[in-house]
Amino acid sequence: MSTVDAGFADVLSVPTQFSITPSGSLSVAAFLHLALPTALETDPSATTRFIFSRKSPMLQLPAGFVSQSVPPLQTASSLRNRASGTLQDGIQSVIHPSFPNDPLPLWVLSYWVSMSYALENQCDWRASYDWVLARLNVIPADGPELGIVDEVLDVLESLPWDTPLKGFGGLTDLRTTELRSLLVSSPIHGHILDSMIAIVVQCMQASNDEDLQSVSVEPLNFANILHLSDKRWKNYKTDRTFCCLRTIGSSLCEGTLQRVLFPINIDNVHWAVIAVNTIYQSISYADSLGWSWPTEDIDAIHHWLGYHGFARFNKATALQHGEQLDSFSCGIAAINTIKHALFRHPLFTNNQAFSLRMGEFLDLAYDHLELSDPDDNSNNSAYSDSADVEIEETQPSPPTPLTCPPKNKTKLDLRATDADLNTGLFKFFPKVSCDEHLTLAWKPSAQELRDQEQGRHWKKFDMFEKAAAKQREDVDAVRINWKGPLLWPTIETAALRVGYGMSPVAIKHELKQMDPTRFCGISAQVIGRWIDNSGMRPAWHGNVLAHAQRGNLPLITATPPGILSNYPDVMKTIIEDLRALRMVGVALDTIRCRGIIIARLTVSCPEIFETAAKDSSHFRCTESWVKKFVAHTLKWSFHRATHAAQKTPSNADQLCLDQFYRLTLTIRDCAIFHASFYVNIDQTNIVYQPANTTTYEDTSSKQVAVIGQEEKRAFTVVVGISASGNALPFQVIYCGKTAHSLPMKTTPQFKDTQDLGFKLCFSNTDTYWSMFQLMCDYVGDILVPYWTRQKELVGAPDDQECILQLDVWSVHKSIQFCTWLDQQYPWIKYRFVPGGCTGIAQPCDVESLSLLKKDEAAPWLINGYHAINKPDVVKQAFFQCKAGTAFNLSFESMTSHEALHALVETPQADKEAELPFAHAADVKLDASDVAMDAVLQHIALGESSVPDGYSADGLGNLLVDNESESYE
Repeated sequence: MSTVDAGFADVLSVPTQFSITPSGSLSVAAFLHLALPTALETDPSATTRFIFSRKSPMLQLPAGFVSQSVPPLQTASSLRNRASGTLQDGIQSVIHPSFPNDPLPLWVLSYWVSMSYALENQCDWRASYDWVLARLNVIPADGPELGIVDEVLDVLESLPWDTPLKGFGGLTDLRTTELRSLLVSSPIHGHILDSMIAIVVQCMQASNDEDLQSVSVEPLNFANILHLSDKRWKNYKTDRTFCCLRTIGSSLCEGTLQRVLFPINIDNVHWAVIAVNTIYQSISYADSLGWSWPTEDIDAIHHWLGYHGFARFNKATALQHGEQLDSFSCGIAAINTIKHALFRHPLFTNNQAFSLRMGEFLDLAYDHLELSDPDDNSNNSAYSDSADVEIEETQPSPPTPLTCPPKNKTKLDLRATDADLNTGLFKFFPKVSCDEHLTLAWKPSAQELRDQEQGRHWKKFDMFEKAAAKQREDVDAVRINWKGPLLWPTIETAALRVGYGMSPVAIKHELKQMDPTRFCGISAQVIGRWIDNSGMRPAWHGNVLAHAQRGNLPLITATPPGILSNYPDVMKTIIEDLRALRMVGVALDTIRCRGIIIARLTVSCPEIFETAAKDSSHFRCTESWVKKFVAHTLKWSFHRATHAAQKTPSNADQLCLDQFYRLTLTIRDCAIFHASFYVNIDQTNIVYQPANTTTYEDTSSKQVAVIGQEEKRAFTVVVGISASGNALPFQVIYCGKTAHSLPMKTTPQFKDTQDLGFKLCFSNTDTYWSMFQLMCDYVGDILVPYWTRQKELVGAPDDQECILQLDVWSVHKSIQFCTWLDQQYPWIKYRFVPGGCTGIAQPCDVESLSLLKKDEAAPWLINGYHAINKPDVVKQAFFQCKAGTAFNLSFESMTSHEALHALVETPQADKEAELPFAHAADVKLDASDVAMDAVLQHIALGESSVPDGYSADGLGNLLVDNESESYE
């Protein structure tokens, strides 16, 4: 160290009497209870009035210096860094605004840094501690999260508030204070995510699952290397930076590795996961917010794989992930996605977000505590007084007379021989042995002596009773429900009579004295298993009290179906799906419930349909099984609807505002500069003659027939409008499978429809709705030609990106249609209207289609098109779609300065998640419960005879009866 550096270190070294900042090894709980002598300066202007001075510092600090507020950490650190040149400039002191006439020594800069660091961390740790306590007010008393909260509070009693993190956190140079981000509602940074990745890798290495040997989970650096410049990639085979990628790529090529999973960061605001699978030659992307695929990351992966001889991989959706409903859980959801893919952990849900955060905190904290030395009490705080300046074995000289040169302390050896006990300090203390000391230190009370004597008595009595029991003849054991409502109150009374110690032997004999008949069979061992002795005083176990509160009654309902007993998480998900659909008003009958259950089972556990029961039957999720499942598990029964369900969600205003942010973000990022490049489309059915359930008829008529009662006579019109005020040509879809279903070409209006660019199509199905192929035809025949003309008019390039706004109809959100759009027209950015909000957030529904539906004469289409093809009318439709109180979906509003400013403050703009069962495969199952042959046999043999494998209900209906779908 140079002379200047040594002098600088001496000047900034804090004297011993002012080294009062708390040690970093102090536990978080103790740190929060510590009353620091000062506080942070809250006046922003005061922090700018600290100045350096050439005056000599005061020999004695002014009164009240310690209790005076200190500048924030950023200001204090800046002042200390500026002091590096003070020795050369002759600066000797610093002026505090509260003491303008008292120059302070420069070491106060180090004091301010360490104290402000402690104060800010104490404030942050207190916020995290309050966050944990707040969870106690919102979680159920018997919920699993309660145990996690208790564990976190226990760990905070031991975890140092600011020391270098050991174990997995040590791999990323984390400190314990950085774990606070897991105990607040805020995003986590990359170091925390890498530490959690390290835990996953360690679990993989400790697992005996051979499949995990062919999987590699990589940290964030893997994705960072993928995005290095082309200049660096030219040296891929020799550059040391790519060593990890070369090793993994070679393993993938050789087959020793088959999958690679790693997290990625999107726009520095969001975490997601990518999986590369060489078996299926696919790349999967899992995003808890449902954002679009990151094109740059996918291209970088293809670039890397190309160096190892792989062709371009396909996009796949095999990587399952949870749905995030907040703006800060993406990191936790990303780790959960990896754990689900590797260890089949339950998928992330919004209800589990907080418990998963605390679980990750516990993993890192426990690992640190296991590797920490409990006797290590050194101050390892990042800004401790001793850590402010690096000193190499030099003793700092005091800058002012306030400090004294350090002296060697005299060591006192308190160890002494028997000969020394009468000399020195020992002659002032009584001399007693260890046993005498313990006897004098603890004298049991009279009650404790009686309890001890009674305990010895009952112990001898219990030994005698056990000896007598051995001589009795063996009898069949009788199980007694001790926690039932008739017996448990007596047990609690006996425990109260026994007193504080809750001796199982004493409780047993007290019970036999109170009621010898009913409690003749109870034993001290059974009672002992009910008592929890881990706390300060004995108490009943929580689960024992819970059983007693419920009455501990035996099940009176049928057990869950045996076929799902091995899949509790799947059954829970099915129940949540069904309840969620009912909560939004979806009508669920047996057929719909069966479809939902089959879709979920096919995605989560397809092997369930291949498993054979004891009678060789296979599970087919029949309607009779679905009825029993719904009745026994959900306690549901059929009801007739009494009122219409609410279609617009309660948080519609927020959903509309989120849609506005997503559209504005797309316009900004894709440089969409003209309103014609934003189009909204919708479908509406035009009814020829509405069906009616009443009519005039002869008074004496018993049967009344009505034409059209069995079906609705209608056709579908697909309408598109652009934000520039244009109405796109219609696509008209008629029910039928040939061109004969279309209007005749000889009609007067047919030529006008062709001149306007209308596309008249037949559905090729038994319905008149637009399906996948017809949607593709609309995009290729109407939408793309319109955008091509607009690009030519405004001079935009051919690959100018455009926005297609759709509603959340199943065909629009299907994987098939979205994949087709991505492959055929990657420059089309499709965005979806929030579900249930089309009446207020979709321009076509707000204005255009309402005008179209008013005109249903013979020239319906032509008159309707002219009614809406007015720039003022179309623009008004976008304007009426409000987003909050200040914005709407007009192009002018989405490109305004206010919108872009609001977008910067709202980085969590996202697009909707996919539909729940978009990935479910088709299952070829018999749609009928009972085979036709069984029905014919039942009829031929008489209703009193039931075919083998079936049973009959109270109404004589045949039901499937096999072990694979049994509830008994």
